[in-house]
Parts: sequence; structure tokens; C-alpha cells
Amino acid sequence: MEVNGQVLHESLPRGSSACAVSLSGRTLVARLPNGEVMKMDLRRAEYHRGGAGGSQFVYASTVLGGPTFVTEDAELHRAVNLAWSSAHARAQPRSAGSGKRHLPHSQKLALGILASLLALVVVAFLMVGPLVRVTLRFVPRSVDSRLGQEAYPHILKQVGFGSGAVEQDSIREPVQAVLDRLSAAVPNNPFFFRVAVCRSPMVNAFALPGGQIIVTTGLLGSLESGEELAAVLAHEMNHVLFRHAMQMTIRASGLRFLAYALSRDHPVAGVATAVWSAVGLMSMSRDKESQADREAVRLLADASIDPKVMVPTLGRLAPAELRPARGAQASAGGSLFEKLRSHPETGQRIADLEAAIASISPVVAPQPLDIDYGALLEAVGALEAAPMPRSSLGGMASWDR
Repeated sequence: MEVNGQVLHESLPRGSSACAVSLSGRTLVARLPNGEVMKMDLRRAEYHRGGAGGSQFVYASTVLGGPTFVTEDAELHRAVNLAWSSAHARAQPRSAGSGKRHLPHSQKLALGILASLLALVVVAFLMVGPLVRVTLRFVPRSVDSRLGQEAYPHILKQVGFGSGAVEQDSIREPVQAVLDRLSAAVPNNPFFFRVAVCRSPMVNAFALPGGQIIVTTGLLGSLESGEELAAVLAHEMNHVLFRHAMQMTIRASGLRFLAYALSRDHPVAGVATAVWSAVGLMSMSRDKESQADREAVRLLADASIDPKVMVPTLGRLAPAELRPARGAQASAGGSLFEKLRSHPETGQRIADLEAAIASISPVVAPQPLDIDYGALLEAVGALEAAPMPRSSLGGMASWDR
């Protein structure tokens, strides 16, 4: 039995991909549209609920650098539970004899302490899932900044195929100027927003906890004005302001995040990878995408930028994501992957945007942005004409975060 799913892994060009998920014994198998196969041993995996209303089943490998699989299929989840129970039953040690064994008092005390610690761990783990938002209230925003800074080089390497951030002032400065215009319109802004432009054919932007935003040259080349760039940045900024990536990081890393938040000077291995997984999971959450859209409309208006630009921007960028699979995969399983759309569909998203724009009062009096977007596009074109340090993987992703 194969069901629609999503796989998150740092080796994928976008960090995530549609897939077909099936269960083979005690192993979850994900088949990607390009024929690639990823596997997850259930004995080295953890599970939690995600998505709007907890409709998604998220299986995360506990192996460092392992994948995360996401489905909405309850029947597969029941089969996974049975496989987990079976594996646990076979793992139970058998008694060496029928006679009772009396432990010394010191051993009983040690076992009691260990059981108490395990109980605390279980309680903490259970709280991470259903009470993520409550937990986040007790995490200071300084943790957002620290986590974003530590995850930034890891994610930049994944997005830019090792090429690093673009240093040309003719590219970086205009993008930062638009971000500064928006930042100035945020009342009581708790974060320091800064942008990094990454040379990548992917058409995307990523918001990390704490205010770091990564924008690809593929995205810049797909836009036609500074106002459209502002629409994308306003959306990403609201993911940061509402701490969406932090919420998903807590879901993705569980107890590792709690240990990280308390460790201060000693980061826990795997949390940076969890942020990358969280960025992928975030784009699949209808409520977080819708909230970022609505608040982006308000932010653009407060920055004296016409919020109506959100509609053509989304309409221009979204179709790249909705392209069907090509070649043999299109005939064999294209319809399967095309149906996987956990985030809001473009038509509904545009309708919600138009309603949010109509609610803005008074009507915005736009003020022009002080950048030359044509010159920015020329600089991006000159950069793209230079040889890439590594071969391009193609620009199949699109802005949807």
C-alpha cells in the first residue's frame, strides 16, 4: 500500500519533496518522483502529529541527518503502530528463571531514581507535541536568534550547493534596503532582520528563527519589481515574528530542543538539521501560511507599499510548484504526487489575500521604494552568467513560505 506523503531531507534541492510512502516490515519506504528511494527504520524513529488540527502523521528519524516522512493517511499509521508494537514485543528480554530475585536497597534506590527521570522525560516529550505554543511562551526570543545563527551556515550550504552568500553590493544592498523599509514598520520589533542572497536556481526564500532571511537569485530573477520583492519578504518576516519556525523546530526535534534551550553554551547535535526540517514542514501548514499572508498585507500597508502586489506575486511564483511530474514518472505516478498539497491551494490563497486587502482601512497611499530593480536584475544576470562552482540542480521550487 502506497500513500501520498512528503519527505524532508537536507540532500533534496528544496529540502523537501513529494513522495509515495509505504511500510515494509519495520521499515518506512519513501519513493520520490525521480525514482530515488529513502528508508527509515522504525526502531530508530519518533512520531508526532503536525499540520492544521494535527491532521498530519510525522515520522522523524532519530539518526543524525536522517529523513522525516509526513503523511495524512490514518490506515498507514495504524499499520506503523502495529509494526512498532511488534518490534517492541520482540525486543523484550526473557526471564532467566521463575524464582523471585531480591535486589539490594542501593539498587532499588538507583532504579527508582532512573524510573523518575524516565517519567520526567516522557512527560516532557508528551508536552512538546500538543502544547508547543504553550512551551514556546517560556522560551526567550534570544534562543530564536542563537538557533538561527547556528543553523544559518548549514542551511546556506544546502540552498547554495556550497557557494555561500552573494557578496556583491549591487545585489545584496537593494534587497536589504527593502527589508529595512519593512522592518521600520514593525512596532516594537523584537528581532534584527537581515538578508543573505544565495546563488541558487531554486525560486525560494527561507525565514530562519531570529530574523535571518535567505533569498535565492532564482527568486530575484523571477520577480519584476521591488514591490514584489517586498511582498515575499513581508511574508517571510511574519514567519519570524510569529515564531513559526520555532514551533515547527520544537515539533521536529522534541526533547533535543528543550536540552538546547537550557544548555546556553553547549548546542545539542542535530538541532540545526531540525531547523532545516522545520522550514520544510512550515510550508505545509495551512494555518501558518495563511497567517503569514494576512499579516504580510498589513505590514506592506504599514510600510506604505501597496498590498495588492501580493496577488500578482503569488500568481507569478506559485505555478512553478504545481507543475506535474515529467516523463515516465508522469504516466506512472504523476497524479499521486500532484494530489499532495498540504499547504493552502493557490486559488484559495489568492481569495484570502484579496479579502485581507479589502479589509485595509484607510486605503494605502503607496510611497516608491528607493531601489532600481532593473539594475538589480542586471547584476543578478551577470552573476548567473559566470560559471557555477557546482552544477545546477534545476529551479523546480517556488516561493510558498
